[in-house]
Amino acid sequence: MQITHRLFDEGAKVTPDAPPDRTGFRPTLDEALAAFYTVVAFCAGNFAPPRTYDQRPGHLPADAKSSDAYKRWHRSARREGLPGVWVRGKLLVATSEAWETPLQPRRSRSERKPMADDDAQLDAALGIRAVRRPS
Repeated sequence: MQITHRLFDEGAKVTPDAPPDRTGFRPTLDEALAAFYTVVAFCAGNFAPPRTYDQRPGHLPADAKSSDAYKRWHRSARREGLPGVWVRGKLLVATSEAWETPLQPRRSRSERKPMADDDAQLDAALGIRAVRRPS
């Protein structure tokens, strides 16, 4: 079997005893563009934003204000039981879907009573006499 073929030659010659599958084949413009688009899509997919985030610089979500803000958000998200948020060793990891999910506002603890002004009672208990000067 003898095949005479030059790359990108329009007049590629194939002897009759060669397999008929792709010998001497030159892709059409549409096929070449489809292959090119496939390669570009593959390369662009490798440079896509990460699907998970953590607290390290360069691994934070684009709209995170700081590493500390991300850590506070992560603590709140774990406390709330948000899916897609976990800890591995020292890494506080979250998926992009979890980051985009809004958290419920944190409920305040029971209403705190205002602090009582016990200075006069404390002074009396310690034997301190308050001297009031006429103004």
